[in-house]
Amino acid sequence: ENPCRQNKVPRFIPEQPFYLSNFFCCCFGGLLPFGSVLIEVACIMMSVWRHSVYYLFAFLMITAIILIVTCAEISIVITYLLLCNGNHRWWWKAFIVPGSSAIYLFLYSFMYLSLIHISEPTRLLSISYAVFCLKKK
Repeated sequence: ENPCRQNKVPRFIPEQPFYLSNFFCCCFGGLLPFGSVLIEVACIMMSVWRHSVYYLFAFLMITAIILIVTCAEISIVITYLLLCNGNHRWWWKAFIVPGSSAIYLFLYSFMYLSLIHISEPTRLLSISYAVFCLKKK
C-alpha cells in the first residue's frame, strides 16, 4: 500500500529553456569533469603510448576524486535546474549529463592516437587489441 495517493494522470511538464535540452546539457555538462582531469589523462596517454614510466599514482588518485566530485556537482546542479523548472523526469538526465564526459575522453583518446607519430601497423594493432579486450569482457 502506498503511503499517499497518486494521481493516475501524469503531471504536465512545462516547456524547458534551451539550456536544459539534452544536447546542450550533454555538450556543456561533460566539459567540466573532462577539463578537470585533462592534464592527468594526457600524462597517462603519454606513458602508455610512448613507453615512459608513470609514477604519479597519488596524483592520479587525487584526480580521480576530483572527477567524482565534479560529476556529482554537475548532477546536483542539473537536478536542481530541472526541478526548479517543473520537470519531474530528472533521473536519466542527472545520470547521463556527467557521463557525457566519457564521450569527451573517448574522442580525446582517438585524437591523441592520431597525433602521435607511430607506425600504421602498430597503431592498427593497438586499436584492434583494445577492441578485442573490450569484447572479451
